[in-house]
Amino acid sequence: MDPTTTTNLVIPTPQSSSLSYQPTPNNNNSHILEITLISAQDLAPVSKSLRTYALTWINPNRKRSTKVDNEGHNNPTWNDKFSFKVNEEFLYSENSAVHVEIYTVSWPSGNPQGILNMGVAIIESSMRSMPLICKEIMDPTSLDYRDILDKKMSENYQEVVDDDKQRELNEKVQLWRSMSLGYSEVNNDEFPIKGGSICNGSMANGSMVNGSELCSDVGPSASIVAAEIAAKRYEQLLSTVQPEPRQKVETKKSKEMEDGESSLILEDLTAEEAYAKGLLSSNREKLRKETIATQTQVINGGHARRNSDGGGLFSCFGNAVTDYNYVEIEPQSFTLPSPIPQWPQGKGFAQGKICLGEIEAVQITKFKKIWSCTPLFGKSKSVSFYKPDEIPQGFSIVGHYCQPDGVKNITGYVLAVKDLKPKKSLQDAASKLPALAKPMNYTLVYNANGLYKEVGYIWLPNAPVGYKAMGFVATAEPNEPNLDEVKCVRADLTESCETCEVVYSANSIFAKRQFQVWKTRPCMRGMLCRGVSVGTFFCSTSFTKGDDLTVACLKNFDSSLQAMPNLEQVHALIKHYGPTVYFHPDEIYLPSSVPWFFSNGALLFKDGKDSGIAIDAKGSNLPAGGRNDGKYWLDLPNKDVENRQTVKCGKIETAELYVHVKPAEGGTFTDIAMWIFFPFNGPATLKVGLMNLSLNKVGEHVCDWEHYTLRISNFSGELCSVYFSEHSGGEWVDACDLEFIEGNKSVVYASRNGHASFPHPGCYLQGNTKLGIGARNDCAKSKHYVDSSSKYRIIAAEYLGEGTVVEPPWLQYMREWGPTIEYKSGYEVDEIIKHLPSFFRFSVETLIELFPTELYGEAGPTGPKEKNNWFGDERW
Repeated sequence: MDPTTTTNLVIPTPQSSSLSYQPTPNNNNSHILEITLISAQDLAPVSKSLRTYALTWINPNRKRSTKVDNEGHNNPTWNDKFSFKVNEEFLYSENSAVHVEIYTVSWPSGNPQGILNMGVAIIESSMRSMPLICKEIMDPTSLDYRDILDKKMSENYQEVVDDDKQRELNEKVQLWRSMSLGYSEVNNDEFPIKGGSICNGSMANGSMVNGSELCSDVGPSASIVAAEIAAKRYEQLLSTVQPEPRQKVETKKSKEMEDGESSLILEDLTAEEAYAKGLLSSNREKLRKETIATQTQVINGGHARRNSDGGGLFSCFGNAVTDYNYVEIEPQSFTLPSPIPQWPQGKGFAQGKICLGEIEAVQITKFKKIWSCTPLFGKSKSVSFYKPDEIPQGFSIVGHYCQPDGVKNITGYVLAVKDLKPKKSLQDAASKLPALAKPMNYTLVYNANGLYKEVGYIWLPNAPVGYKAMGFVATAEPNEPNLDEVKCVRADLTESCETCEVVYSANSIFAKRQFQVWKTRPCMRGMLCRGVSVGTFFCSTSFTKGDDLTVACLKNFDSSLQAMPNLEQVHALIKHYGPTVYFHPDEIYLPSSVPWFFSNGALLFKDGKDSGIAIDAKGSNLPAGGRNDGKYWLDLPNKDVENRQTVKCGKIETAELYVHVKPAEGGTFTDIAMWIFFPFNGPATLKVGLMNLSLNKVGEHVCDWEHYTLRISNFSGELCSVYFSEHSGGEWVDACDLEFIEGNKSVVYASRNGHASFPHPGCYLQGNTKLGIGARNDCAKSKHYVDSSSKYRIIAAEYLGEGTVVEPPWLQYMREWGPTIEYKSGYEVDEIIKHLPSFFRFSVETLIELFPTELYGEAGPTGPKEKNNWFGDERW
């Protein structure tokens, strides 16, 4: 197999003996040469699907290979690092070279074409990643780069080079940087420079190779960057970074600065890359924004390339990340499309503060970023840790916040709390303690360094006896956080919590790298539960499901739930936030009102009776209360075939949303569950690979209840998220990810025939998504829709007290709303298998396992009040 691209990285050496001292290489001094093969771009697309890998070597007898990229086509990504042990003879030899060849499974021989992105670093064998010309910097990962600069400049810093051989090596490394970019930053008579990259042992001299650039830039090690910063580039670096004001230090400019040299040390080196190599610490935010913004290279899909004319020194490390087109933008708190109106007057709803008994809480949605946990290698996504900001006077935070990177908006919150110091103490001994207390100290749970672009630390507050920690604290420095940073809460004022959504997971073969971050929620949830999420995160390097968490949530002891909206406020919320429900253009089975269904021939059947009885419009003659004992069920009219079909198709003009209002998160949120009724659920359409197969009976059943739920913050009255019920499950979608059509009114899409709710149009597969086999849920806008902000009816709000909302009689019907159906699915499945390609012809049993069980038969659906989420939380 012929290589697609061959690149030899020749390491240049001094061409002249004019130096006062020419050292003899000491082959006993070994170094580690790290080669990172990151990616390639614009390889010739000679086949439809390229599967590429790369070989690199110094010794042809010891070649190293990357993994095969099966997805990148002609823009492969590997991110594989290799280490070679080299001696000083190799470093000083003018014939030394690093060879790279790119192969694919089927690629004819030809000239090199494309761009190769790689990183090169020289590491001392005795002190890994230490500065070569700065002996005093013993741990650059724990220092701030400005601290290094200030110290060195205030001492009128001179290069500390006691060994002439070391000085010679440093000068050579500077030369390598210059040659890699093709301009003579270090050009002088002793070291003549020629532009361009070195390919196959000869100079390309800046020309195009087979139609596109072939880049093989060799850059310096991280230690050289640190030493260069400390030695020479202070003034220009600070002018570029524009750091926060610091105490001025009288410095003496180097001769290079006085001569007006126009090079920026970090022009092509991003702050994340420098930080990952141990150069930067916490005070680097502006540097990151300035330097990342200069990058324009795109690895997949785009073809913008770095302009190296007048470029900086470090193009190699400028290519050392995969997000070439990435410009970091700090996420901001989400703002709804339209202003929130002035709600009708009430008790404590939307007042900004909520009383939880002995504790008062406020919701914080403003944050300051502390650090990002971004792996240098692997597929783990990055997350950032934030400190709550703009805390009201007298309140204290209980922990920090964590959120995945790459999102535009802050989607969460953190509670800050205040001790109300009740006048009358409770009887138990614990009540004599204050509600809040400082932690005794902190335990370091995790620190990210080495394999991450930034250094950071996660701390667990150690609560005093009788108290519990509510969250973790993140820092960018190794010092233990201040004891005033967070407060712990008295144990009797808390509830246990559990992990839910995984925010970040960095699994590794090394035990110390099994770092995971989760969101938390109260263990007991529902409208009768009092657990309150504080919005912080839980993290661990050894947590397994079922373990007790080291943090807790709050508990609301205010039985009056004063922050819940009154009835007038509920109506205002629905009118302001009520979504529009769109049905598919090909939908046959549309919704109707429950009274319309009863009035048009629906029947009540009883076990043992052959005929059903008519139901009055209000459902007053339905059996009320009790439990679903299977003795009663509803069905369509059965005497008039035409009327039966009419009822099956519903009457959208009569449709309305049936609203259940209930407390959530201990009364700190309001859930507005909106139920919609369909007289009939249509048959399913199966997707098998690229084929779509419409079924005749499978999936059909009489009556269908679906719902979605609006979650409103009782602190502010803002819409926080919407729950979309999707058959046997569902998902919460943050407000920032909703589709809004009018003001703060969002869109709900009901899937064709099955009526599951989704946030956006498209096809959602219910089944085995990896195999592409399952039931289709097709969603799209059409002329058929229901505006729930105007067509609704509140049917229950238990927290308002008995009699405030009169429940309709049919809501008390706890039995089945349709007959039990057992589909004879074998015939239909057999027909499906006959039409499948050979590689899709599973056995009937295997195919059945791939499809949702509800497609093959179920008992008749029950009404809203019989669902477990009526009193409990949504399924998520």
